Amino acid sequence: AHVVSTNVDGLHVRSGLPSDALSELHGNCFTESCSACGDVYARRYDCTRAGCRADHLTGASCERCGGP
Repeated sequence: AHVVSTNVDGLHVRSGLPSDALSELHGNCFTESCSACGDVYARRYDCTRAGCRADHLTGASCERCGGP
């Protein structure tokens, strides 16, 4: 019913597992979120800059509100 993962590679998300059935304890280096509206996007590429897990800004614009 629910998956708890320590992986940061995003494979559980890409497998189609719904986000409400997944807890990623160490985060996911293949996601970035809009700082304006909070939408989260799963990407096919590593969103961390130089291995920094706290920085997930790639320069992409939010598809919903246009924010960073």
